[in-house]
Order: sequence, then C-alpha cells, then structure tokens
Amino acid sequence: MKAAEAKSIAENQVLADFWKHYDKVMDETSYVELKNLSDITDEQAIEVEKILGHKVFVGIKFIERFIADAFFDNPFSICIAVIDYLRSKGYALPAFGYTVDQLIEENIFKIKEK
Repeated sequence: MKAAEAKSIAENQVLADFWKHYDKVMDETSYVELKNLSDITDEQAIEVEKILGHKVFVGIKFIERFIADAFFDNPFSICIAVIDYLRSKGYALPAFGYTVDQLIEENIFKIKEK
C-alpha cells in the first residue's frame, strides 16, 4: 500500500468516527445563536457599503438582496469580503447551499432575541 493510500484510509476513518458519534454530540440544544440581518446597525451597513465601493448608503434591503445573490449567483466573487464581515459581526447568513430559514428549521441557527 502506498503512503498516499494509507493516509486517505486514515482520513476516511477519522471522518467515519466523527459521523458515528455526531448524533450523540448534537442534540436539540446544539445550535449557533446569531443576529438577524435586518437588525444590522447603521454603522455596519455603512461599512458594507464601503466594502462594496458605494459612495452613498443604499439601505438594508439592498444588502439583503446582495447577500441572497452573493450566495446563490456569485459565491466566489468579491462579495466574500462582505459575507466575511457580516459573519464576523454575528449575523445569520445562508451557508452550504441552505437558506437561513432552512438552517433555523434544522436547529442549526437560532436568531437572538432583541
């Protein structure tokens, strides 16, 4: 057996062990508590506008549409900087091809109360 094959087998075993115990670790109380994007502050929205290179603030509705387009139409574009910024501020954003609503339904995300 080649070294690369042995490494691949070992990595697959680690993943298999992880998934074997995943259900034991994850329960109804395992979720990430995040903020709703509609709760973005004016300062944070202005920062997003700066990242996008806008000279004028265009509002939260634009940012919400931008995020939807960024994840489903242009996942490898410059919009990653906006996405990273918003995630660093604790906002719930689509992930892994799932919408925020789907991630909430699956108990992966929970929206923080105001």
